[in-house]
Amino acid sequence: MAAVTEKDDGADSMKLFTYTFEGNWRPADKRLVFETLLDHRGWKTKGLLLLPQDAVPKHKRPLKPDFTLGFLAPAQMPRGFRDLSVTYMLERPRRVYFNTRNWGSIPPASGYKSLTDYRIYLINHEVGHAALGLDHVPCGGPGQVAP
Repeated sequence: MAAVTEKDDGADSMKLFTYTFEGNWRPADKRLVFETLLDHRGWKTKGLLLLPQDAVPKHKRPLKPDFTLGFLAPAQMPRGFRDLSVTYMLERPRRVYFNTRNWGSIPPASGYKSLTDYRIYLINHEVGHAALGLDHVPCGGPGQVAP
């Protein structure tokens, strides 16, 4: 993963959020996170720059990352969340844990056909909580498409 340099266009005008990886991550999964969070159609459209802590020059790097990303097995998830991924909002740095079962296979109810697309959704969804503190948008009602 590339480091940010002084010449990166627009980087100084964006709000920087940094993250670290907790536990064992495959290089391909780290790259997917990196590419997802820097996709020009995503968080950048909101003026946000999300980078691994070690990709930021030391003089611009915060002392702690804004959030960490890790994995937990379903049995390790909090009660009531065993089928989901979770973000611990009150901790600093905030902690995102992806459910290992959902990271490894698509939950049938999700409607996704591609595991990569589902992972991109998971990354963006949980980072929305972790970086921005966004909550869930309520659904319009039974049978309606969720926002």
